[in-house]
Amino acid sequence: MIQIVLDGVWATIVQFKALPDEHQKALHKALSFQSLETYFSIQAQSTGWDGRIHLLRARGWYPAGLTPRVQFVLDKLGYHTEIKQFAKSNNILPLRFNWELRAYQQEACDAILSSEVPYGIIHAAPRSGKTVMAAYLISQIGKFPTLFTCGTLDIAWQTKRMFEQALDLGTIGGEIGLVADGRAICKPITIATTQSLYSAFNLPLDRDISTLSKEKQLDIEGKKQVQRLVGLSRVMVGDEIHHSAAYGYQQLNRSFKSREHSIGLSGTPFR
Repeated sequence: MIQIVLDGVWATIVQFKALPDEHQKALHKALSFQSLETYFSIQAQSTGWDGRIHLLRARGWYPAGLTPRVQFVLDKLGYHTEIKQFAKSNNILPLRFNWELRAYQQEACDAILSSEVPYGIIHAAPRSGKTVMAAYLISQIGKFPTLFTCGTLDIAWQTKRMFEQALDLGTIGGEIGLVADGRAICKPITIATTQSLYSAFNLPLDRDISTLSKEKQLDIEGKKQVQRLVGLSRVMVGDEIHHSAAYGYQQLNRSFKSREHSIGLSGTPFR
């Protein structure tokens, strides 16, 4: 039995060092990818670097969202796995969901909720109701603070209005928070634009974000509030999660120290 411990952003294969070398190599290969700069890199040409970016560290820890892939490889190698969450809180308060999901939406949400791994991506076409599914998942998981991230100010306002209609918020204050365009209104469920999150952590805008309309910057107090919210958030839901490969997003991702669940929404999760 191989034990995998999830600790917010990171996961650890507890018995990794005890695995045979060929099994360690198989895991390293599965959790790596070819760098596009290999053919132009002096380092790759003049050293022993294989040109791959390796996400599995020597002591067996890796980004927790890759746990299903780790389980798949270990299963192929003949191991059974056991998932444990470090310091998992039992403080759960499910919310009433005011709408009824369509059959395909319910099927997708049930797959996320029944998984032993608290990470997943809803891969669905545009206008299939991914945000509605996100609201349902938030209501059923019932862990707060919950942070929903999105790319633009318009989407943030639309999501806020939709959540306030779809969810019975009476037990958590009756309002959805908003971190966007200079605002830092932090609530048990908060919608935040990527620009404002980058602003809170003083991160430079990635190329795909820098082309969007500029939002007002957060003031010092607002940045402190958002930093605290990110650090305490137990659930993170990311819209257009395929953008998470960007450098700034990866830096931001490391700040979710208390995260217990992570859900991505995308029509094109593999690019």
